[in-house]
Amino acid sequence: IVAATVVGFLLYLLDMDIITSAQIPYLLVMPFVYGVFVKRSNEYRDRIDYVKTEELKILREQAQNASKAKSDFLANMSHELRTPLNAILGYSEMLIEEAEDDELETYASDLAKIQSSGEHLLTLINDILDLSKIEAGKMELHIEKFEFEKHLNQIEATAKPLVEKNGNKFILESNVSIKSLKNDQTKLRQILFNMLSNAAKFTKEGTVTLSISAIEKDIKFAVTDTGIGMNEKQLGKVFDEFTQAEASTAKDYGGTGLGLPISKKMTELMGGKMEVESEEGKGTTFSITIPLGIEEVK
Repeated sequence: IVAATVVGFLLYLLDMDIITSAQIPYLLVMPFVYGVFVKRSNEYRDRIDYVKTEELKILREQAQNASKAKSDFLANMSHELRTPLNAILGYSEMLIEEAEDDELETYASDLAKIQSSGEHLLTLINDILDLSKIEAGKMELHIEKFEFEKHLNQIEATAKPLVEKNGNKFILESNVSIKSLKNDQTKLRQILFNMLSNAAKFTKEGTVTLSISAIEKDIKFAVTDTGIGMNEKQLGKVFDEFTQAEASTAKDYGGTGLGLPISKKMTELMGGKMEVESEEGKGTTFSITIPLGIEEVK
């Protein structure tokens, strides 16, 4: 069909005196030349795409190696970073006691500021090290069986003064009758304390409620506040590391934006999930759902 069409078209051009018989060979060669050109162009483009793909692979591997090296370094530096800072905190506490015994109130006040700054710095270091351990795959769960009621009392005793600091009311609602949990008690306490401290920070003269409920073989902890809340855009990045809901949030309320992302990763390490619901101006609810008992895993 193609050959017949080409011959018919050429005969038409000859009949209309548009071309001469001497030009026909050139017309027949032109499509082949164009075909070769297109083929070479495609081959060149494919080579360029291949080179770019390989370069991207190399850059991605380099970035992954650099991130892993950073995470490994920070995870291994845990002892070296914490030890001198704990020494500073210990000596500052001793000096505060001596200054108070000698009635040197001015020195005691200055030393208290040193201790407060050291504790804040230790919190930041702990958050960064925890995140690095998770990224490096070195975060481990230390599973133990512990009394649920006793654990809940410890959480309440720690969180209540913090919540009431901004004139808030702390409410504890437990609808479960379990006696014990098999989990990482320390990490569960850290997750709940992060959720409660976050709620207390963004709520003033309101209420912060910790409610516990059982769902089949799981247990759910939900922290609900009546604070400033978040819109949909802010909810989309609430679990991003080093990110606050708004640029002004860190300035007005402080924080590094690491507490919730770390809590989410720890919850997932336990085989659970962390969720959030919020309405701007009306409050926020952060919740975690974890198994009642988990096995020793890394």
